[in-house]
Amino acid sequence: MNLTSRFQSTHAISRDLVQLSNRKPVNFHLLICQGECPLHHHEFHEICLVAEGSAEHRVEGCSRPLSKGSVMIMAPGQVHGIYHSHKLVGTNIYYLAEWLLADPIVLTERTLTWLFLGPSLFASAREGPGLQFEASSPLLDLLVADLREIEAEYRSPASSLFVVRLIFLRFLHRLAREYERQQGLPLDGFRPEVWHAVHCIERLVRENRPFDAGTLAREAGCSAGHLHRLFRAATGIAPMAYFQRRRMQHAGHLLLESDLSVTEIAYRVNCADSAHLSRCFRKQMGVTPRDYRKRFSRDWKAIA
Repeated sequence: MNLTSRFQSTHAISRDLVQLSNRKPVNFHLLICQGECPLHHHEFHEICLVAEGSAEHRVEGCSRPLSKGSVMIMAPGQVHGIYHSHKLVGTNIYYLAEWLLADPIVLTERTLTWLFLGPSLFASAREGPGLQFEASSPLLDLLVADLREIEAEYRSPASSLFVVRLIFLRFLHRLAREYERQQGLPLDGFRPEVWHAVHCIERLVRENRPFDAGTLAREAGCSAGHLHRLFRAATGIAPMAYFQRRRMQHAGHLLLESDLSVTEIAYRVNCADSAHLSRCFRKQMGVTPRDYRKRFSRDWKAIA
């Protein structure tokens, strides 16, 4: 059976459609489905909480039942669909990974990182179907309360994205802790050397320092060749490629949350000039820095 041919997305849901921006890096919409939602994919991370009803959730390679408390975690580009739904009601939550990754403490939470940011960081986290598990009614109530708190913060005259980040990280932490309780540890299977290298690379990016495989390996406590093999086997990409990915994601964060020029941002991520940044950024993010900033600097409130 050719599962690939069966799981061809019929359409893509864009970040523009769900109205993600630098002013609203987390957004959520009510899900009401009666019948089916054909196979599709998203340009963004998505979490779905089912509040009531039932359905069949199809992802590549398997089919899973949905009911009250079901939690679906889908990576950008993953194809899925909902079928045979009966009064299915829930909430779809979307978020910009670059915005969350701006906080260095996030990467210290391994399960949270793997579940909700892994596909933006590691090629291996994109393998297989999306994740699904069940949340208890008390947990579901807490999660819904978190979302209402975020909504209230957005509407506040003194709205703060710092507060939104704190609430949303609490929301993700609740889910990650429940997943740990049900599935056990570790989820990622990374050896200590790999996680040590991940944090060393993070420091290089934030301190605007160049990548050096030998220094990275010494800090991780092994040879450069051994670290390369361990890192690639665990994450699906080489340490240098991961460094480049994080460097451009950091540039994306600066484009979202600062008024720095593209040239100034290029210097802050150790690129020779704006042209160099544009080439690297487009290769990693799919658009130029200027197009990225334009795309996610929209005032959706004004549009609405």
